[in-house]
Amino acid sequence: MIRRLFLFLLLFTIAGLAQEPPKAILVDEFGAISCEDLLSRFDAFIVELNNNPQDIGYILIADSGRNPKGFFKFVEASMYMRRFDREKVTLSMIKSDGSKMNGQFWRVPMGAEPPPFTVSGQPGTDLTKSFIYGSDIAENICPTFSPDLYAKTILDNPGSRARVVIAASTVRERLDLADTVRDLLQQNNVPLDRISLYFVHKPKQSYSEVEYWFIPGKRP
Repeated sequence: MIRRLFLFLLLFTIAGLAQEPPKAILVDEFGAISCEDLLSRFDAFIVELNNNPQDIGYILIADSGRNPKGFFKFVEASMYMRRFDREKVTLSMIKSDGSKMNGQFWRVPMGAEPPPFTVSGQPGTDLTKSFIYGSDIAENICPTFSPDLYAKTILDNPGSRARVVIAASTVRERLDLADTVRDLLQQNNVPLDRISLYFVHKPKQSYSEVEYWFIPGKRP
C-alpha cells in the first residue's frame, strides 16, 4: 500500500514538472562595458541562439546606461556584419529600473513569455528633413552603421535619396571608397539613380570616413 502511494506521488510530481511551461532564460547581463566586451558577449549570445534554433532572442538596452543609443546601433550593426537574421531577435531600448544594469540578453523558448520590460519613449526621426543616418570610419573597431537598415529607410520613403560624403586623403582612396559604397547600397537594393556621392579632400587625415545622409523627397 505504502509503495503504491509512493509511486502515485512520484508519477504525480513528474507529470506536474512535465506540464510546467517554459520560461525566458537570462543569458547575460552587463553594466558599463566597452564595445569590445559587448561584441564578445553578443557573439556568445549568437552561439546560444544558434544552438537553440527554435528560440527567440531579446536584447534589452537600458536608456539610463552609458551611451545607450550607441550600444543600440552597435548591436544593429553587429547583426548585419554577422549576417544574423534580425527576425530572430527583438532589440529594444527600455526604461531603466534604477539599477546599474545597462543591458540584458535573453533567450525565450517556444511557448514561453518574453521577459518583462517597458519600452523607452525614444523620439522618432523626422523624415521630412535631411539628417546623417550614420557614419563609417575605417579605424573604428566598433561600427554603428547598418547598411541594410539605411537602405530600408531610403526605399520605404518614396522620392528620398542616399547622399554619401566620402572623406579621405587621396583621390585614389576616395574613388575606391566610392566603388565600395555604390556596390554596398546596390546589394541592399538601392538603385544608382537614388545615390549621390560627394567627396571631401582631407590631406592630413590618416583614416577615411564615410557619412550616410538621408535626403527626403520633395513635398507635393
